[in-house]
Amino acid sequence: MAAAAPQLSVVVAARNASGTLGACLAAACAQADEEVEIIVVDDCSTDPTMTVASQFPVRLIEFDTHRGVAAARNAGARAARAPLLMFMDADVVPAGDLFARGRAAMAQSGVDAMIGSYDGQPIASS
Repeated sequence: MAAAAPQLSVVVAARNASGTLGACLAAACAQADEEVEIIVVDDCSTDPTMTVASQFPVRLIEFDTHRGVAAARNAGARAARAPLLMFMDADVVPAGDLFARGRAAMAQSGVDAMIGSYDGQPIASS
């Protein structure tokens, strides 16, 4: 029997993100179940971003030229298999129930889109 199609595709755009991507994907994978797929799109990194990403059960897309974050997000959206999309940056560590809360919110009648905000106390400052 084939695996069920995911209900949520999480697209993580990354470029030279080897320092933050591990924490992002560890938190994302810890809350992902069979209804969640995680797609990492590497925008032609010059650091070990792809090495970090390959250590997690995620789908990988790698650009051979730098195209920008919008192109990375769009490529992830095109590759997504789920009807719901969530976009995250590689320096975000998602809260432990983010995917469940996002799916529940999107299941409400009349909700077509939503946006999240950054934590008031981020792990890394820029």
